[in-house]
Formats: sequence, C-alpha cells, structure tokens
Amino acid sequence: MYAPSNVPADREEIDPWTSSLLDVDVPTANRLVGERLKSADPKLSSLVERMAEFIPVQVAFASRRGHVRCVRQYVDAKSNMPQYDAIYIAQPPARKVVLKRIEFFDESLRSTMSEFLERFAGSGEEIEMAGQFAYDHWPTAEEFGYAEESSLGDWKEATLLYHSMNGDAVFIKPNGATAWRVLETDETIPLATTFPEFIELYTDFRGAHEVFDSWAYSEFKDGRTKP
Repeated sequence: MYAPSNVPADREEIDPWTSSLLDVDVPTANRLVGERLKSADPKLSSLVERMAEFIPVQVAFASRRGHVRCVRQYVDAKSNMPQYDAIYIAQPPARKVVLKRIEFFDESLRSTMSEFLERFAGSGEEIEMAGQFAYDHWPTAEEFGYAEESSLGDWKEATLLYHSMNGDAVFIKPNGATAWRVLETDETIPLATTFPEFIELYTDFRGAHEVFDSWAYSEFKDGRTKP
C-alpha cells in the first residue's frame, strides 16, 4: 500500500486494527479489511459484498482516528479514462460507544445496529467533518440546527445517521425509519421505513460514482445518474 498519512508520533495511540494495517501489502490489507467487515447478520450482507469491491490502498489518520482508504476503479463513460471511487473505513468504535448508541434503538433492532456500528461507524467518502456515518456523536435533528424547526415534523428526536458533504443529513428513528434532512430547501424527506431497507438503498447507491447526498440520491433513484 501507499505510505500512511498523518501517523501519530506515538504509535501506542493507534488502535490495534489500524495498527495491523500499517506496513502491509495490498493483499494482506484486503484480507484484514474483509475479515473486519464480515458479519453473520444477513441484513448487512449486501453492504459487506458491496464494500468488497473497494481495495485498500492507504491508511490515513484524522484527529488520531485511523481509516483505511479503499478504491474501486471504473472507466468514465464520457472521457473513456480510468477513474476511482473512494471509501474510507474507520477504525472500530470502542465497545462502550456502541453500547451507548444502541440504547436509542428499539430492542429488536439493537443487534443489527451493533453489527453495523462495529463495521461502518465513521466510514464514508471523507475522514473529517462530513461525508460519513456518525461515529461517536449523534445529535437529534432538532439539535443539529436548521432554519425552520417546524419543518422537522415528528423527526425532531431522530438522531444523526449520516452527514453528507453538502450539509444534508440522514436521521434515524428508534424503529429504524430514516429520512433526508435537506439543507438547501429545509425539507425533511422520508427515505426508508426500516433500517434493513435503508441498507439496501445505500448499498444500491454505492454502485454509482457519486457522493451520497439527497440530490445525488434523487437522481440515482430516478435513473438519471451518469454511468
């Protein structure tokens, strides 16, 4: 793999999983990432399979948190040139963080959410600020800060699931229902009625070469995404 970036001066601070990816070749890193993402929960199987399309190429750190940058090559239809999609897989959150987070959800959903968080919390298109699944901070839609809170409807107490790079966000209810919160129009748009349904929608979208936000998702859903 490429040399890691922004490595902490004290390597003792690096979590064990990220540390295992330092100074290894691509096949070894690919095996370690695959072992990490593997889940016995069938609700996550499609997402795990989708992530297997991305090959690890570099370890990167942000705010002392480790990530592995994974890429998927494709040929751009317009230029006929090779391009790359990139996904960052974050280091596993501490078990106490996962346990605190799943308290928010209905009992029937906690096992799946635990499996999901241990594998995908903090993962996405970027490693800081936005463009990834929430890692250890889950503000409610009301706390997130919007111009017109009355437009939140019954989503006020839903908590952050995914923060897009353009400021949009996906919020989730205790029962697993999700909705887009669209920054530009100040709208709340229902997305999926269950968490497994959201996983399938997100997995399908990750087949496209776009960043995950409400506008790109709308175009994807309507079949208007570029090949």
